[in-house]
Order: sequence, then C-alpha cells, then structure tokens
Amino acid sequence: LNSVLIVEVYYDTHLKDEPEEYVRIYNPTSEAVDIGNWSITDLEGSAVFPEGTILTSNSSFYITRNATAFYEEMHFKPDFAYYENIDDVPLMNREGNLRLANTSDEVILKDNQNNVVDVVVYGDSDYDGVGWDSNPANGVGEGTVLRRNTDEETGLYLDTNTSSDWDSLRMYKIGQSEFSYETFMFSGNVTCFVSPDSSYEAIINEIDSARESISISVYQFTSIHLAESLINASKRNITVKVFLEGLPAFWNMTNVNKTHYENNSYPYREAYAEKYIAKILYENETEVRFMIKDDKQNIHDRYRYIHSKFIVVDNSSVIISSENLKQAGIPADNTYGNRGWGVIIRNNETAKYFSDVFFDDWNPEMKDSFPFTPEHTKYGNPPEWFEFDKTIYTGNYEPVFSGITINGLFNVSPVLSPDTSLLETSSVIGMINSAKTSVYIEQLSCKINWNYYSNVCDNLYLNAAIDAARRGCDVKILMDSRYTDFDKDNLDDNYNTVLYINKLATKMKENGKLEGHLEARLAYLDGLTKVHNKGVIVDSSKVLVSSISWDYNSVFNNREAGVIIENQNAAEYYEQVFYRDWNVSHNVSNPTPPNITERSILITEVYYDTYLQYEPEEYLCIHNPTTDSVDISGWQITDQDSDYKGYEGTILFPEGTILDGGKSLYITRNATAFYEEMRFMPDFEYMVDSHIDVKQMEIIDSSAHVDQRGPRFGNAGDEIILTDDYYHFDEQYNHIIDVVVYGNSSYVYEHPNRGWYGKTVDNVSQGVILKRNINETTGQYVDTNTSSDWESPHIYRPGQSHFPYQSFTFTGNVTAFVSPDCSYETLVSEIDTAKFSMYINLYQFSSPFLMEHVINVSNRGVDVKVFLEGGPVGGFTDAGKYIAQQLHDNGCEVRYMITNDTQDIHDRYRFNHAKYVVIDNATVMVMSENWGNTGIPKDSSYGNRGWGIIVRNKDVANYFATIFFDDWDPNSKDSYAYNSSHPIYGAPLDDFEMNYDIPSGNYAPQFNSSTFYGEFTVSPVLSPDTSLLETSSVIGMINSAEKNVYIEQLSCKINWNYYSTVCDNLYLNAAIDAARRGCDVKILLDSRYIDPDDNKTDNLDTVTYINKIAEKENLSLEARLVYLKNLSKIHNKGVIVDCNKTLISSINWGYNSVINNREAGVIIENRDFAEYFTNAFFYDWNAGNEADNDNEDASPDDADNEKAGWSPSSWQIMFLVIIIILIISVIRDIYKRRRR
Repeated sequence: LNSVLIVEVYYDTHLKDEPEEYVRIYNPTSEAVDIGNWSITDLEGSAVFPEGTILTSNSSFYITRNATAFYEEMHFKPDFAYYENIDDVPLMNREGNLRLANTSDEVILKDNQNNVVDVVVYGDSDYDGVGWDSNPANGVGEGTVLRRNTDEETGLYLDTNTSSDWDSLRMYKIGQSEFSYETFMFSGNVTCFVSPDSSYEAIINEIDSARESISISVYQFTSIHLAESLINASKRNITVKVFLEGLPAFWNMTNVNKTHYENNSYPYREAYAEKYIAKILYENETEVRFMIKDDKQNIHDRYRYIHSKFIVVDNSSVIISSENLKQAGIPADNTYGNRGWGVIIRNNETAKYFSDVFFDDWNPEMKDSFPFTPEHTKYGNPPEWFEFDKTIYTGNYEPVFSGITINGLFNVSPVLSPDTSLLETSSVIGMINSAKTSVYIEQLSCKINWNYYSNVCDNLYLNAAIDAARRGCDVKILMDSRYTDFDKDNLDDNYNTVLYINKLATKMKENGKLEGHLEARLAYLDGLTKVHNKGVIVDSSKVLVSSISWDYNSVFNNREAGVIIENQNAAEYYEQVFYRDWNVSHNVSNPTPPNITERSILITEVYYDTYLQYEPEEYLCIHNPTTDSVDISGWQITDQDSDYKGYEGTILFPEGTILDGGKSLYITRNATAFYEEMRFMPDFEYMVDSHIDVKQMEIIDSSAHVDQRGPRFGNAGDEIILTDDYYHFDEQYNHIIDVVVYGNSSYVYEHPNRGWYGKTVDNVSQGVILKRNINETTGQYVDTNTSSDWESPHIYRPGQSHFPYQSFTFTGNVTAFVSPDCSYETLVSEIDTAKFSMYINLYQFSSPFLMEHVINVSNRGVDVKVFLEGGPVGGFTDAGKYIAQQLHDNGCEVRYMITNDTQDIHDRYRFNHAKYVVIDNATVMVMSENWGNTGIPKDSSYGNRGWGIIVRNKDVANYFATIFFDDWDPNSKDSYAYNSSHPIYGAPLDDFEMNYDIPSGNYAPQFNSSTFYGEFTVSPVLSPDTSLLETSSVIGMINSAEKNVYIEQLSCKINWNYYSTVCDNLYLNAAIDAARRGCDVKILLDSRYIDPDDNKTDNLDTVTYINKIAEKENLSLEARLVYLKNLSKIHNKGVIVDCNKTLISSINWGYNSVINNREAGVIIENRDFAEYFTNAFFYDWNAGNEADNDNEDASPDDADNEKAGWSPSSWQIMFLVIIIILIISVIRDIYKRRRR
C-alpha cells in the first residue's frame, strides 16, 4: 500500500523531553482511506489509530506525543495524541515507548494487518526492512522539521522510498510560513527608484499618501525623518504597524550606563537609535513588535533574521527595497548612502500577498513576536541619558537617477525566503535559467559556496548565472568591493569570488565551453558608502528587486522579500543604473612585489591555546608600525611552511582591506566567541559566519569540515606566516611579510627570506596570549625575527586591560594617612563627602562600620558600585557576605570577579587585589589596606601598618574610574552580580549575626593624617598593565634613585616562581642595584610572613639573602624583619626614593601581584609628601626588632596563593589532628555518660 505517506517528522524539538514531537501523514489520493487500527511505530513503541478513523482525500493528520505542548508551539491543535491530549483531540492507544531519537530512528506507518504502508529512516539508523531502499535521510537540527520533498512542476510529494525523497538544502523551522510562488498580471503603474538618488522622496511620498494603514517589515530602522512621516500618518488616524528584527547583528539592545556606553559605544549606538525610533512611534499610537529569540524562555525565532524590507500601504500598494530604513539606506540627503534599488507596486493583489506575509510574521500569538514595552531593558525605551543624533549625513556623490513612474502591463511575482527562494523552475533561479541574451547582477555579497554549519554546497544562484554564460548569455556580475561602513549588513569575500568567476571564464573559453560572456567586477563607487543592492536583470525585460543577498542565510534561513517584475521599461531603468555602476568599477590590479612599507607589517599577537572547546576564539593580530596605509587585499595567513597543497589552513584578506598606519587588525576563527572572551569585536573571522558585522576571510584550504577549515594553530607548536597575495604563485620566500614560530614547530629557517632565526618561542599556557614585546623607550614593537621578540615574564590573558603609564602634574592638594593611626577617620570623612558617585574596588570588605558609611552615602541617592574579589585566599566569610547583602539591599551595586572553569568563566586576573575608591570622578583614595577591622580599624590602637593617599584631581580620578569600569564590565563573563540566593556570591547563613565588636590593642597612634598643598606629579601604577615597566613605574622609580631607597613590604621573595616559570624578583634586583650604585637602601619586611617549614620562600630567607649580599659587597644595604608588638602586622606595600618619590599601592613583591593580579597604586613626586612617609618608615624601622622563626602569628601573603584555598604545612596538619582527636575523645566521653 502506498495510499498514505509520512510527509513530516519533528523529532529534535525545543522543549525538554520533547513533548511536542510529531508525525504528519498525508493522503495524496482522490479517495478517503480508513486508517482505523493503523499504527505508527519506531520499533520500540507504537501508537494505534482508533477504529473508524478516516483520512479524507488530499488531507493530513498531525500525530503528537502531547497535544498541549504541540498547540503551544504550533498554534493549532493536532489531530491525535498518544501520551496526553486536550479537549476533543483523540488519544491513541499506545504500546511501549514511542519516542523518536534525535540522532537516528525510523518511523513506520503500518496498516491494520501490520503491513508496512510507508517508512522514513534518518540519521544513523540501521533499518533495512520493507519500505526503504537507500541509506538513511540526513538528520536535521534542533527545532527543524524533517519534511518530504515535492516536485516543483506537479506539486506532488516525491515517493521513491529513498533518502532523495527527504534530503534538502532547506531547513524547515517550526512556525515558518509556506507561501506559494504566485504571479500577478495587471495593467497599472509602478514607480522605480534608486538609493541614494531618489529613494527617500519616493518612499516619503508613498507613506504620505496613506489613507488607512501602513505595515512595515524591516531589518533595521534608525531614520528619524521616516519615523516622523509615520508619526504624521498616525496622527491622521492611519493604522501603523512596524515589525523589526529583535537582534540585528552585533547590536546590543540591553540598556547600560552612560560611562560603559561611552567606553564601548559600538554595539549600542545603532541599537539605542532604533529603540528611540520605536519609543517615539509607540508614543504616537504606532504598534511596534520585534522578532526575538530567548532560549532560556523557550522562545525560538522562526527566521534567523527578519531581513526583509517592505512596506504595505492601504493594502493597495507595496514598497520593496534592498535598503534598511536608516541614513545610509534611505538617506534624507541623496549625496550620501548605499547603492540600492527599490520599487513601488500599486496593485491590490500584490499588496495583499505582502500584507498576508506581514501579518503571518507579526502574529502576536507566536512567542517570538514581542511587543515594544517601554520598561523592557531590551525591547523598550533607550536609557534616559541617550541623545538621538538627528544630523543629516551628506557626501560627495552626485545623484544621477530620478525615480520614474511607469504605466503599462506588468507581471509581478513575489519572492520570499525561505518559502520560494530555492525554486528552480521559477523564482530567482528559474528567472536566471530562463535567460536568452543577458544576465546582469549587482550584489552586496556572493560566496563561491554556501557554508552553514555542517552543510557545504554550491552557490545555486551563482551556478545558474555561470550556466547562463555557458548557454551564450552576456553575464556581468558586480559585487561590492569594500566594507568600511560602520553599519554593515553583510560581509563576504567578494574578491575571491570575482577571481574565481574570471578564472573560470578564461578556462571555459580556452576549453570551448563558454558560448557567451562571463565577467565579474568589484564595484567601488566614489561618494557611496557601499553597494548594498541585491538585484538581477534578465534579457532587459525582467528585474529582481529584493533584500536577498547571495549567501546561505539569506536564501535558506532569513525572512527575505523581493519581487520579479516583467516589464521592459522597468528593466531598462535598472539596466541604466547597472551600467553606470559597472563602467566606473574596476577589476583586480596586477601583482607587485611587497615594498619596504609592506614588509614592515608585523604579527603582534597570537592566541592559540584557548579556553573554549575546539578553540573557536583562536586569533592573531597584525599591526602596521608605519605612518602609511597599506592595501593588504589578497594577503594570506597560513600555518603551513611549504607550497600550498591544502594540508593545513590558508586564509586571504578580502579586496579593499586597508591597514592604516599605526593600526591593527584582529583575525579570529569565530567572532562571537572572540567577543565573549576579549570584550571587543575582531575585524575578520574565517571558521564560520557567526556575525553579520564582521568581515569574512576567504578560506582556500581543502578541509570539508567547517570546524577545521582555515588555520588552526597547534597548542604544542606551530608556525604562523603572513604573506602577500602571491606567496603561493611566485617565488615563495620573496613574499613572506612576517613569521612567528613557537613550541615544537619544525619550521625550516635556512632561506634568508624565511623571516625567522634561531630557536622557537617558548610555549605559553592555556588561556595565555603570545604577544610581541615593545621597546619602552621608542614605543615600537621589537622586530629581530627571533624568539627574543616574544619571550617575556609578562603573562597576557584574554580580556585584560592595557592601560598606558601616564603621569599627571597639577597644583592642588593631597592627603596622606597611615593605618592604624588615622586611616578610619580619614576614609569616612572623605566617603561622607560623596555627592554623585562612588566606585569602590577592594580585595576584601568586612568592616561593618565602613559599610554603614557607604550605605548612608547610597541612601542619599549617590550611585555606589562595589567591585570585590570573588575567590579570596581562604574563601568567603559570612561577614563579607553580610556586607555585600546589606550594600545590595540598600541600593548599592555589587559585583565580584569570579572564576568557574565548568562554566567556561575564567577570571582576567588571578586576584582582584586592588584597593581604591573613586568619588564624584574628582577624588581617588588609594591604599595598601583591605576594608576590615585590621586594615582600616575603627580603634586606632589596633591593626595593620599600611599607607594611604587621597588625590583630589579629576584627571587622576578619571583614570581610575576608567580602570574601575573596565574591570566592572558586566559583559565580561567573570564580572558576576551579587545574587542573594547564590551559595557563594550571595547572602550569609540565615542565623548569622554580624560582629560589631571594636577590636582594640596597645598601640599608641603616632601619625595624624596630613593634607599637603603644592605641585604634585601623580603616576598611577597598575598590575599587570604597567607594573613591569623598567624605565618608569616601580622599577623605573627605583632605578632613578640617586641617594636612598626605603621599602616597607608585607612580603618579598628572592625569586618569582610560577608553575614552571622561575625568574629573579625584578623589584628586589632593582633595589640591590641601587645599593650597588651607592644609594642607601633599607628594606623592612613583616616578621610574621615566615614559613615554619623553612621552604626558602619567606621573608626570613629574603632578609638573610639581602644582608649576605650587603656584607659580601660592602654595600649600604640592609634588610630587617620588623615585629611591632602592638600592631597586627606590616601589611604595607610602599617605597620611598630620594625622599621625593613615594609609592602607595596594593602590590606585594611576589610574582602574582606583579604579573597576574589586578593591583593598583600611585607614585607621587613631592618632597613634603615623601617626608611624611619617610617619618612613618623610620618609626617602624627603629621600633621593630627581629623575630624568631617560630612566631605564632606567621601568615601567608594574602594574594599570592591559589583562589579560595590554602596549602597546609606539617605543623598545621599536626595541630588539626590533635584537635580532631580531642573532639572525638570528648564526644565519646559524653556518649558513655549518656549510656550510664
């Protein structure tokens, strides 16, 4: 029996446990079929139709697991359910477990005698039974329906019992429309127009003519002038509806604060402009909806993008265009903008067709159709501070083409993606296939192949055009040559497509297989932003005006719209436009060898051993160190060191790629993954087309696997070669521009032009970026073509900042203070002055007294943000959690810097160990102390020794505010907002009570805070950004010493040891070298920082080491361990040089502090200020005395260990064992007594 067919199977669904799975069966015959007691089975379970079930002629039944879930997804009721039903949906009898597998299965329809009626087999199924005669059909992805193909000419389902009945390039997503291809013949008029010449006037006039309704479907809408026209229409009681894409490529619709926006406006600028447009439309009675996607809420968009661009007016006319409603697309001034085509068709049937399309997409019942909601953070009003730029852009383009209205007879055929865009006997391919004399194509983008995830196929549109040339047609293809507009809509490597077409034309002509003419050009139209058109003209009689780019997404996945118009006058109008653009365009230039400037281009960064699986965020950066711009079109990047054979990866830069002097370009495998790690967008990507606003490099290696295409840098070793565009076609070595070789690469160096000498660069660890060194004096990259260009103690991680070392000289005042003597009073006095904002960055915050002052500030309406370390040594205390809870509950924003490997969250810095506060963007407080009872004690008779400074200068404050917001950045995965329910980053235990006791001691305070007036030079010091500089910052400061260097430090190791890396302590070396130059050098270290196991890593060993050098070399160099009996410990990290320069900071003299942590400090040049801390230093120097090894208060460096952990020494283990034994003994004794 073949009377009934299985025509759809939906097995890999969106919902958990996939309750909305369904099978659709269809009766293609002219007779009704009794399918009572027929069954559907996957050989593991079955569902049986009730007796008397009749499937009428040319009708279908939908059979699902759960009728409610089906209805919520499909918005109509199924015919049968076999697990749960609703209302009048019959429940089928079920045997076994009928649940379709996502990877492979078979679906079998059997009659009441258990005979096979129809079968579909997919994925990896090994079914070889009756009803199937081939390999399984290809599986489909989540949210996609496996659907039987139909014959285009007959409209009947294919039925050969093979996979060819089912395999298709198209992906049928749930909820997509199924509009048929129709042609409307009418006598009337249409208006043809061109962007930028005449588009604005034509569209405005049509909108202004509306009497009843206007329905707009568009990808992007940021034109204030078109919005004002719609508002005027709405005020005339015209119904206006606007349907928009909810997430245009690289737009970020989420509202952020103004500071973050100003530092990173690129993703938000256009998005907020569109939100502003939506807001004013909404406020003027216009309905606005977005097509959205939100996986967390099980909202899945029907189309990858709403990329159509049409307007229906009064259900009697429709405007179709290639352009978005924005300044570049439909410009108010026609001297500026994109090249695009548009048409207005005044025909009721055509208008109704597009009106039906609009309302199918608009449908409020669909979960992905979301209304503009003013308070919604994404799909609502922009931030209150956002100001819309109403500037009318102008340019140098001289308009040529006025719009024309043509009267006559027209055949108009709407084209929709994905509904009809792939038809081969009609629509776009059919139109080109019908060509007899000419095919002229003007396109934004056209790839040689269509690549989408695991699918790779020919570009069927391009194939049709090439076939037309083979048949004898004149085929001209014009593609955009540059991607310089900020608001890019699509990016493809047109350069290589042009090369491919023209080489193919030459080859076909030589072989006698080209009867016509085939040529491709790159369009560079002076005065225009780009060619954004998507048009085709055939035989000077048919023209396609559309939004459809010639790439996979546009044809298969987006909602796109266009029309094919058969009318000679209309076609000739656009042909004139095409020839004008064709004649001013150019072909690829002839090859030239690289000149000196071109050979100066450098590879400066390589990130090869990344965090994510399959390493999609792998990247490299190239830089132009010269002052001249360099055209690098066609230049290549490869990780192969032999003639091109396709064994490894090679990628090419597209035509029109200019690398300006002093600028860099970032090239990655996946732009979206790159952005998530690096927090800025790359310039190019090549593994996938993950982002519409990032240009595509062309891949020329031969791998068929998408995730392996292009260069993929080896973690153990590889070579990365930058060449010009003739590396594979000429004297290979003469075209190498730059090389970096690392790890176990076997790159051959013998040839003088191979670009590398000597050993390879040492490998870096996972999550570390290999970066070229910079000469501190010149600021230029080091370039000796050896490993010394790259090897450095600095460790660069994704997302880290790169703030420059700056000095700020001003006349004003600063305040010096010392802990515990006067730090509390000084801090709270300054905190209480805050009027507008206060940004606090701390390693630890556990003082309830300081908390109360911060809360009071917040309750006055001051914007308070607190950024904390998410994994301090020893973990979180309930006191710290309580502080965060109270701050959050009183209006402060609290975030943590965290790490969570299982969720691919990797902190940018090993610890956020900085300790500073920015107040009103005018004052900054920098200190060595955490905000706890020992760091900033309320009672000054107890606590740590630490130093602090208050700098009242806007430039310095703004510098630190910029640092704060870079670290705070909510877009960075390691910046985690306080969450009361989180077990770590949330509230304390319910029964926790904060300890408000004020610790006190026997210390007699010696120092009051002091405010100094005069001229100051303040230089911020940041780890890791500037902490390793040798001509400035800390090392440079010590190297500048002429008389004396005084150092007071919590900890200082002889060597810096980090995993397998061992190097000298560069800070300590600088101090010793100062003594060798004749300076008096005194180094005071805390006596409690001693390792009882004598592992040669503590301060005692360092003091011994220093004093031995002093004695041996007879230097004025002395180190002491200080034990101030009435203080908790020396927690300071300060340096004084020549009684003129003072370092106040959080930077311990250990590897982590200098290399890996976020640390902050300032160097202040002022003699009076330095004298204050010199007195403090000598008080400690003279008051302390050396301590013994067995000091009971020995403590670890607070940020030189692993996060949230510690390594117990032998005495600690012994102590714990004794305690445990005592506890067990007590419990056993109590138990025995109870038994008595």
